[in-house]
Amino acid sequence: MTVLLTAVGCENETPVAVPPVQPPPAQPDVSIADARVTEGDIGFSEAVFDVTLSHDTSETVTVSYATADGTATAGDDYQAASGVLTVAAGQVSARIRVLVNGDDVDENDETFTVTLRDASNAALVAATATGTIVDDDDPPPEPGSGREPGSVFRDCAACPAMVVVPGGSFTMGSPASEAGRHDDERLARMTIEGPFAVGTHEITFAEWDACVAGGGCGGYRPHDEGWGRGELPVINVSWNDARAYVAWLSATTGENYRLLSEAEWEYVARAGTTTPFHTGETISTDQANYDGLSAPYGPGQTGVYRARTIAIGSLSRNEFGLYDVHGNVAEMVSDCYDTEAATQGGCSGRVVRGGSWGARPEFLRSAYRGWCAPTLRSQLNGFRVARTFATE
Repeated sequence: MTVLLTAVGCENETPVAVPPVQPPPAQPDVSIADARVTEGDIGFSEAVFDVTLSHDTSETVTVSYATADGTATAGDDYQAASGVLTVAAGQVSARIRVLVNGDDVDENDETFTVTLRDASNAALVAATATGTIVDDDDPPPEPGSGREPGSVFRDCAACPAMVVVPGGSFTMGSPASEAGRHDDERLARMTIEGPFAVGTHEITFAEWDACVAGGGCGGYRPHDEGWGRGELPVINVSWNDARAYVAWLSATTGENYRLLSEAEWEYVARAGTTTPFHTGETISTDQANYDGLSAPYGPGQTGVYRARTIAIGSLSRNEFGLYDVHGNVAEMVSDCYDTEAATQGGCSGRVVRGGSWGARPEFLRSAYRGWCAPTLRSQLNGFRVARTFATE
């Protein structure tokens, strides 16, 4: 008998094309450098994270923030600068900036983390860094104690924050080789008797409005140009208005508040430097608020033009702890621009220093001297105050 066997499943099968195994999409090469920032006593300091992220195509990643050790708190201790980071094709570096909230409370150092995530919300390899907030606040001195240089205090809740500056000698003016120099920036060796106190920032709308609410400043409420009030530096006040403010502050506190002299202003603006700016040979719009679209100064680069004032303490401070001595608002001081007119009992122009949000960078130099009529109210001008310590 012949048995026919049917080989079920053994037919000649037509080969099916199997797609090659695709490797997973290549992740960009990512790294983030840790950042440290010294927390100021008021306003904001800035933590800068340098990111290396290379890819063949543009990459948009989300930036997330969290506490690293349970101390730093979002919104209280730091402010996230951006929730996304876009890196163009072939770009190998970018920066994440985080604002750290300053206060005058002595506390331990705090840390937080920054993490990058891709479009699927998966954390990218090596895309986490730590930010350390180094607190440099000094405990407030006891009533009646001496004031040590560098310590920060307020004489009342509505009073400006003041920092103690040591006395010293410096060379006022600019050398003939300094770009943008004017003939009235003559070199002179000056000595500042000290210590004395200087406002860490320019007087704000909030501080001016407290004067008005307290029955001072002639009841004058300056226009804010629609930019807001609060922590923005007060504008549209004249030199005469500024004098009214320090008179009210002195009467309120019983202390000797006043405008800075021109020599004092340059001394505290330089904070021991001899370069055109306390930042060095040039300045950037990451360091000061000015017209960054104009020609850069020296080896600098063009930047942004904000076309308005920004909140005090938003940018860098100098070694004496002062914010915005360059830019934001030009600062009126006590001196008469024409010294000869002053000796004859008249003064048609008061010195203005530091440049403003609308100025080219050469007008922000430590040595640059401007002037304005004592009755002029301008959106470019503001002021900072000083306080003399009583002698024993």
